[in-house]
Amino acid sequence: MKQFVKSKLNILSIITLTFLTLIISTIYIQFDNKTKDLKNDILQNEIYKASEYASNISYMILSKVMDENLYEFLKENQSVKNEMDEKLALFKSSKYLNIFVIRKDKKDKLRYLLDAEGNIEEKGFFDQKFDPQSKLWYKVFDSSVAQYAVQDNIEELWITFLHPININGKTQAVLAFDFSSNEHTYIVNMITPIKNIFLFLSLVLVVFLIFSYSQLYLNYKIEKKGLIDPLTLSYNRLYLNTLKNKINLAKYELCMVDIDYFKKINDTYGHSTGDIVLKSFSKRILNQIKKDDILIRYGGEEFLLLIKKRDEETSSCIIPERIRQVLENSPIAVDDKIIYVTASFGVNNKPNQSPSLNEAIKIADEQLYKAKNTGRNKVVCTHIKNPTL
Repeated sequence: MKQFVKSKLNILSIITLTFLTLIISTIYIQFDNKTKDLKNDILQNEIYKASEYASNISYMILSKVMDENLYEFLKENQSVKNEMDEKLALFKSSKYLNIFVIRKDKKDKLRYLLDAEGNIEEKGFFDQKFDPQSKLWYKVFDSSVAQYAVQDNIEELWITFLHPININGKTQAVLAFDFSSNEHTYIVNMITPIKNIFLFLSLVLVVFLIFSYSQLYLNYKIEKKGLIDPLTLSYNRLYLNTLKNKINLAKYELCMVDIDYFKKINDTYGHSTGDIVLKSFSKRILNQIKKDDILIRYGGEEFLLLIKKRDEETSSCIIPERIRQVLENSPIAVDDKIIYVTASFGVNNKPNQSPSLNEAIKIADEQLYKAKNTGRNKVVCTHIKNPTL
């Protein structure tokens, strides 16, 4: 035996719980994927629009500078520089917090060329040093390829988009767009209510699942407790009833076991000692059988043992004989008393030949009757009369 009770769960409940579990998983996975896709789509769309604006601004600058050095040209043409600052300012909006152009000097220091900022106190003046927040700027200068970065540690910024301004095959400056965090906040505020709805539904389902599984577990514990004999810790007759319609008798050998002269033990030592004997007797049998075997307290001092057939050994009554010898050679100590206990065994080797479990048990019981009436402390089988180890 030594097995957990297979709880008789309601099939509909299992299907429902499984379905709800799948719903939770699907909600989280699908929502997470859709949220990521949505954010990425919005991000890519904003980058695309910024890239279009940057291309137009670059064309405007190149149309003025032609093939000259941008820094030298702006240095010598202050009015053109001011005009370009004004045109950059036209692209500013609530979306773009900053728009400016940066060059790299001979010492690899970054400096302002143009800035769309209208506030004099915040404006980056011509050739003023610019301190970058990342090495992305140098990457654009080196690769002449546009780059962008999502800002996680700057409160007012969301994205910085960098576009190279190439003159004569060399990146002479980088045009920068700083996206305001307001745009990102708008996206988050748009997604959050949907996320909260899914979160609420998921929490409700999780709570329901926890409650349902708790109920199933409690039912399992109650059912298990109801199917176990509290004294001997073997199964009881109620468990036997659950087996009647589902056990495959072809896979088992049935054995009725009865403690010899148990009434005499009760009369001699008292019922409390008798209970200890029953408990020890059951424990000895449980220690001798395997997890697929089943021990049932059939009534009083009588037990029904269902032995799972594994090989020829199982069908030759050797296992009941082995148990009988262990019982015979293992007296039970109760306080200062040593009580020798034996048992009689009646075995039905072919229970599947009976029309029902009850009929198969009757045949095993008949063999038990023969064992008790021919001297006790023996195993009587339907096909083999004298099993030996």
